[in-house]
Amino acid sequence: MFNLHFKQFKLSSNSKLGDIDDQTVFKYYQDNNEIWGEYSGGHVQSGKIIGRKTTENGIEFQYEHVNDVGQRKTGMCRTEISFSREGKLILNEYRMRNDEKKSSGNSILMEV
Repeated sequence: MFNLHFKQFKLSSNSKLGDIDDQTVFKYYQDNNEIWGEYSGGHVQSGKIIGRKTTENGIEFQYEHVNDVGQRKTGMCRTEISFSREGKLILNEYRMRNDEKKSSGNSILMEV
């Protein structure tokens, strides 16, 4: 079981696709199965997520952000949650953009 309420995350690894970097901070909130959040920093000016818990260790959400050159990016993400040896949450994310190429990528976020 996991609870993302008031948890913050930073990037641990990222595929080439994406505007997020090690300066981007994610803030998550959770009420039962509802999950939402915001992110900013680095190449992201402002971003929002909204989604739902789908399995015991999984969530799906939509995201939208504006990057540092003013481009709007949207997409969906499937996330599997695990725990580090220290008990910190790890978010293993698979993203697909809503662009003409339907480009996709993976990232790993670590609780800070």
